Amino acid sequence: MKNKPDTNNPTNNPGTWRFDPPSPTAMPDESPEALLSRAASLHQSGQFELAEPLYRQLLAIQPDNGDALHLLGVLRYQQRDPAAAVPLIEAALKIIPANIHAHTGLGLALLRLGRFDEALASFDRALEIKPDNAEALGKRGEALQALGQPKEALAAYNRSLRYRPNHAETLNNRAAVLIETGRPGEALTSLDQALALAPGYIEALNNRATALNALKRHAEALSACDEALAIRSDISQLHNTRGAILRNLGRREEAVAAFRTALIGQPEAADIHANLGVTLQEMGEAEPAEKHLRQALATRPGAVVYQSLAIALYQLKRNTEAMALYQKWLDLEPDNPIPVHMLAAGNSEAVPARASDAYVAKLFDDFADNFESTLIGLGYQMPQVLTSLIRAELGDKATPLRILDAGCGTGLAAPLLKPLASQLVGVDLSAGMLAKARERALYDELVVGELCAFMASRPAAFDLIILADTLVYFGDLEEAFRTAHGALAPGGIFAIALEARPADSTGPDYRLEPHGRYSHRPDYVTRLLAANGFTLRKMDDVVIRRELHADVAGIAVLASIDNGMNDDE
Repeated sequence: MKNKPDTNNPTNNPGTWRFDPPSPTAMPDESPEALLSRAASLHQSGQFELAEPLYRQLLAIQPDNGDALHLLGVLRYQQRDPAAAVPLIEAALKIIPANIHAHTGLGLALLRLGRFDEALASFDRALEIKPDNAEALGKRGEALQALGQPKEALAAYNRSLRYRPNHAETLNNRAAVLIETGRPGEALTSLDQALALAPGYIEALNNRATALNALKRHAEALSACDEALAIRSDISQLHNTRGAILRNLGRREEAVAAFRTALIGQPEAADIHANLGVTLQEMGEAEPAEKHLRQALATRPGAVVYQSLAIALYQLKRNTEAMALYQKWLDLEPDNPIPVHMLAAGNSEAVPARASDAYVAKLFDDFADNFESTLIGLGYQMPQVLTSLIRAELGDKATPLRILDAGCGTGLAAPLLKPLASQLVGVDLSAGMLAKARERALYDELVVGELCAFMASRPAAFDLIILADTLVYFGDLEEAFRTAHGALAPGGIFAIALEARPADSTGPDYRLEPHGRYSHRPDYVTRLLAANGFTLRKMDDVVIRRELHADVAGIAVLASIDNGMNDDE
């Protein structure tokens, strides 16, 4: 959240003027110079309604008075009429082309009008006159940020702060760029400086809450946001930030209420509609989610909005529309693996053997913050189901096991596996998910990598391999079963869960479902286990999760190698 131009903020007044105090009465035969001085003094003291007619009176006498044109343009900008300010300052610059304040003022008006390229050019002309002008440098950063050039914006803010280090607005804007570019820790330092200079600075408090939220310090983020709301409860972006924090805390109903409050003040704000739509979709409220996501898509298309809207359409069983949306998304982002995979899910003619590594990594990196609360909300219990089967099979055997949690995600299974383990290793394609798993401090080793390649690199290294929510992204299970067999020591246990097709179903051994996960025929699983040297110990029908208000059928499977778990041992 950048600081926005404020008519009462003196840093937005191009130029600093010092004139004699204004005369309370008109003066006969007043010279143009005296008239300008009196108008500017009234202007500087905030008496805009008295200053404006004097500027116009002067311009009636001297239409080419560059200073009067410039200052009248500044006044119109301060009166929140940047469209009127632009032609006045442009006319002034034809007369006083070397006036740095006029170039900066024109840039401010253009910035307010959203004419960012032209604003940038104005600030650059000001800097040609005075390269160390901190005001022009700071505003240049705002224009660059608005143009989607955060690296260049940060450089401009840093240069501005070199000449004006204690400027709260620039420190705040610098922090906004750092948050945008994934550097929230550095942003906090800049924000603490800004707030030390300007306690109660609303934009900085909001950005501080956003930075803390990005750092997963959600309780602190909520406190910072509430501090800002105690000062100004009418600012929509504060309620929007609060909603985002509550969503990350898993408090989705409260998040929805916060987003709805935010929309009261900014009913057209695409980012608020997007946040509300995404949260409603996660709650399974697809119809209202669609409404808000479509509004967000109309003005600010982005990956999160496309994906959430497509999921909402799937939830509404409007798969054809969902596929069309994925195609539109792919047209805009041809290198994005998510629409590529989901379009394959809608095409039964060309089913890939497994989801691509790029798809899995991106899907779960984007999903990391809300993964656990979402799955728990869907009734997901596979770690509990599989560890119960493992404990029942082990019986009284208390020997600690070397365990691989393959596709470990955020480590949902770790608290259940740790008591059984002499060593607990996790591997996952998603660095974002592993960052969450690392916070548990339960794994002895965590590796970012593709699980089949990892298992192939660790021959006979494990006594138990568990894949709780992983093989739903594999169609062909051959490689996974073969490499798991090689990574298990004699007597090793293989525990897996899969979404299952009906046992009496016809057709292929596996299918890529419209939701993007694979389902498998149970007889295909048992056949492939035997072909790879496993002995089936247990196969139970289970409910993997709830979806579209229905149970998703699955199987929980326990197998071993070399009869290492025979009952007579």
